[in-house]
Amino acid sequence: GLIALYALCCRVGALMGNGAVMVAGLFLESVAESWMLILAYTALAQLNVKDASLCAVTAFAGAYSLQALAPANLVFLPELHACLLVLAMVFAYPLASGAISRLREQEPSLDLAATNPRSFLPANHLIYITVLVFGVAQGLALSYTATDGMPSIRGFSAIPLLVILAVCVWGGRRLNADAVFLVATILVVAGLILVPTTAFIFVPYVVVLANSLMHAGAACLDLMVVLFVVYYASRNKSMAPQLAAYMVALKWFGIELGVLMGHLLNVLITQSGTLLFWASFVLTLAFVSFCLIVA
Repeated sequence: GLIALYALCCRVGALMGNGAVMVAGLFLESVAESWMLILAYTALAQLNVKDASLCAVTAFAGAYSLQALAPANLVFLPELHACLLVLAMVFAYPLASGAISRLREQEPSLDLAATNPRSFLPANHLIYITVLVFGVAQGLALSYTATDGMPSIRGFSAIPLLVILAVCVWGGRRLNADAVFLVATILVVAGLILVPTTAFIFVPYVVVLANSLMHAGAACLDLMVVLFVVYYASRNKSMAPQLAAYMVALKWFGIELGVLMGHLLNVLITQSGTLLFWASFVLTLAFVSFCLIVA
């Protein structure tokens, strides 16, 4: 019902030119998509780590590749998107339902943390902060130098995921979350380093390259979230829904913060190249410092 209402609001809002109805539809879409992600991550957590990792990297590589191949003038169809959300939920629910049922019957988290601490991830764990920080990078890539709400990103964001998939399939190696984290860090830092150059050398390909590098690093975030959920839920599979919900919420919150930062940098491009340089310097220093602490 929620997904159908989202599609209806978006379609009616578009036909009537009513912004309030469109915003309501997009809000419902974000709730539905978050629930779909929680179900998908929970379902993957019920598999063994190797199979779940391979499924995740294949799915994300395919999704970002399709995004790259889609024409720039592709019209957004809320009905099609709603059908895909329903389809994803239908596939994920049979695996995820057992964990959700067990979570309802399980003792409170505080009791679990005291009796079996290895099966419980504390709320102040660095993994949660990592997801938030990389979410900020993703939001920054989406909004920085965006034109009419469209991000300046090209399709090579899928390349790192395709390389990781190739290593897993043909190299026969087990997917390592630390390696994915390292790749994501390098890509995001490379993009942040290029940001101040756009104030002095506003060449379109430099802007696109900066955003695409950050977006490619953030694409690895999606994979990292799944790996984190699968790995830690392997200790207690009934905790997967709660863990996935935390991860999804922090990721979206980080994206919103990053979007606000991106709009601030857009203002600085036209106002002061010096301020843009120092703002970019602070962001890069903070991100690198955090990654060194986590590593």
